[in-house]
Amino acid sequence: MFTAQWFRLGGSVAHYLIWRYVYQVGDWTQAMDERQLKIRLRKCLKGDFELLEEVQGIFPVDNSHVRIDFLARARKHVVDSKGFSHEWFVIEVKGLPNADAANKGKNFAWQSVTYSQSRFELTHGEVVRPIFVVMYPPIDRFFDTHEIVNSTTTKTFQQNAAFQLITFLERSNVGSLNCRKGIWSFIFGTQCYCSKTSKGINSKLNFATKRNVGSLKA
Repeated sequence: MFTAQWFRLGGSVAHYLIWRYVYQVGDWTQAMDERQLKIRLRKCLKGDFELLEEVQGIFPVDNSHVRIDFLARARKHVVDSKGFSHEWFVIEVKGLPNADAANKGKNFAWQSVTYSQSRFELTHGEVVRPIFVVMYPPIDRFFDTHEIVNSTTTKTFQQNAAFQLITFLERSNVGSLNCRKGIWSFIFGTQCYCSKTSKGINSKLNFATKRNVGSLKA
């Protein structure tokens, strides 16, 4: 997809191999509707994550009411063994359309950004802001992949049309979730935060969880 950019932006070989396996190998899902995707998601995650469904919340900018598909939290064995955050996070699910997928993908992305800023009430009255939001299926599935020519070397490489959007979403604490055959992986920008098969979370300090406000350094 975007191998060259991956390494330029600091993605490791190990994380790239995890990404390639989960993103590019196997039985993906254009034919699945949201109900089927949720069934698949529950089966993949239930052993490692708590899942609360159809949770109500408030978008604080104008107090709009929102409702998310899943509010999730890593179970103790995942926190202890991998260092995964024990904070609640959002999983939002969107079926892939037969037409106008890119437009739906952009709407999906903006929806997820607003959820990352929202507050959600748990059953015992506690109000939480999610540590991050992950989109399922991954946002790149809504966009086409094109062959790009490097203007300097004239070599070609594959780049998904969502590449710049994906790196932007990372700054909003929004990433993508992959689930396949019981293997889950959380991807932000071009790197993996944590996966079922990794020894731990990304070594970058506060990767995926840092709140970015105002102007950022390039």
